[in-house]
Amino acid sequence: HVLLVNLTNEGLVRFPFQFCYAVALAVRRIVEAILRDETKPIFVCDEGGFVAGYCFCQIQDCRGTTVLTDRVEIYIDDLCVEENCRGQGIAKTLYAYVCAWAKEQGCSEFASDCELDNTVSLQFHLNVGFREANRIICFTKKI
Repeated sequence: HVLLVNLTNEGLVRFPFQFCYAVALAVRRIVEAILRDETKPIFVCDEGGFVAGYCFCQIQDCRGTTVLTDRVEIYIDDLCVEENCRGQGIAKTLYAYVCAWAKEQGCSEFASDCELDNTVSLQFHLNVGFREANRIICFTKKI
């Protein structure tokens, strides 16, 4: 698997998931904005010009804040593998690459989350060494 640390604008043409044109343009704009932010790296598994998986991250500097320990952590915002590419170790390869990169950036901790009913994601997190920290209920209200 070839891993690219920075997804370029040219690489967006090969972005893996199919959307209608309007949604694809919106996704492209969001990704382009993320690419301009050095605290939000995107890691990609490129299989011969096809994006087989990707990992959107965010570096969070918690030093000098109200959290209990000073640390720099990397948060996995989204780690996805194309459905027909699953079971080939792509997610583990991406995770290992991001982990090594994060250490080089001075990160001392990983953070991530998944939906309560996403047992595949839960099992992946546990298999690569995460421990469950808590469970939450999210709320919304129209105003």
